[in-house]
Amino acid sequence: MVGIFIAGPGAALVAGPAGADSSAEVQEQTVKAGGLKRVFFTYVPPKVAKKAPLVIAFHGGGQTVQRFADGVGLKAMADQYGFILAMPEGIAAPGAKGGSWNTGSTVPQGYAETVGVDDLAFVSKIIDQALQSGRSTATASTRWASPKGGMMAYNAACQPFPAGSRP
Repeated sequence: MVGIFIAGPGAALVAGPAGADSSAEVQEQTVKAGGLKRVFFTYVPPKVAKKAPLVIAFHGGGQTVQRFADGVGLKAMADQYGFILAMPEGIAAPGAKGGSWNTGSTVPQGYAETVGVDDLAFVSKIIDQALQSGRSTATASTRWASPKGGMMAYNAACQPFPAGSRP
């Protein structure tokens, strides 16, 4: 089964009950994708099933992973619903605090599109790593996002990804 769930900031209202088990830590990871060293963060809830769905959460344009994750309550949702969370960091323009995504727009919108960053290669590497870890199911990955990240999620949902993975 394949799930595509794309939501905006209002999804914070369904973040789950206070007191959800958030004792596990968010881990920073790096991969080489599209010729660049890229950073993403993962969170595996302590009570997650041996093979859990993967949710890739894209922050909005100009945001950071930290601001997005804290504002929406992503860890609490992962704890409550039992999914593995991957949160990629977009590419920031020199001097900018938050990143953007190359969503494949015809007219470049933002730094990542202007310089031609290969964000689809980045998403593919995140899925590869999740599958290789043995913790994530190979049959479903979901993209969750806000504004510009939503555009990236739609773009990624239309792409073929590694064998065994379906967006």
